[in-house]
Amino acid sequence: MARPKTNIFDRINRLCRQEGDCRIWTGSLNNGVPQLRPEGTNPQRIIMDDVYGLGLDRRTHVAPNCGNKLCCAAGHLMIKKHTKPRPKAQEPQPPPPPPADDDAELEDCIGCLNAIEDRYKKTFEEICAEMAIDGFSPDEVRAALEEMEKQK
Repeated sequence: MARPKTNIFDRINRLCRQEGDCRIWTGSLNNGVPQLRPEGTNPQRIIMDDVYGLGLDRRTHVAPNCGNKLCCAAGHLMIKKHTKPRPKAQEPQPPPPPPADDDAELEDCIGCLNAIEDRYKKTFEEICAEMAIDGFSPDEVRAALEEMEKQK
């Protein structure tokens, strides 16, 4: 003959034993946390929801603040935030610049300078400003100008 259906709170009381102020869960565990079977719900969450009427969903973490994670005493239960922070998404880093080939870089700089010099007569500062757009530093421009003078 089948057992008569019992109230869920009667089942929780039957599966707990009193130890001091704590009501220790003696029923099923899921990863060391009390679990009421066959429903698969946490009795601590059921008690917290009934006592405080919070309407807790399955994602809400309820744990005792007395230090015994099997405690189901209503006065010991509290809502806890998850302690593992989510990893922050890392921004993609730009690829590293290709290794510098000093001779090729100097030739590129000279080529840009020749194009500028052919079109305009500019001061060194004006040339440096225009060359900065192409990624050349004033030192590189100076070195290229000196090389151009040697080639003349």
